[in-house]
Amino acid sequence: MGAVSFEIQSKSHAPASRARAGLLHTPNGDIRTPAFVPVATKASVKGILPGQLKALGAIIASMHNVKFILDLVAGARHAILDGRYEQYRADFVRDYYNGQL
Repeated sequence: MGAVSFEIQSKSHAPASRARAGLLHTPNGDIRTPAFVPVATKASVKGILPGQLKALGAIIASMHNVKFILDLVAGARHAILDGRYEQYRADFVRDYYNGQL
């Protein structure tokens, strides 16, 4: 996958705000931010037509976040039942937090 970058186009002038709007440049095209990005299970995304998502203002339909969490919880559950949770946790920290948590 190619590089992803973010271009800030405007910032909030409110003193306590860090809000900003811009463009997220990806190899598959640009995404204006902020963006309405429905995150759902595969079944619920299948239950709505692309035109309906577009009418709602959706820019991207993402299922990978939910799948990641479901897989993570299922893996942790199996590790607990098998008595190997500490190793599962250590592997997760190594893989996703560069060994630092």
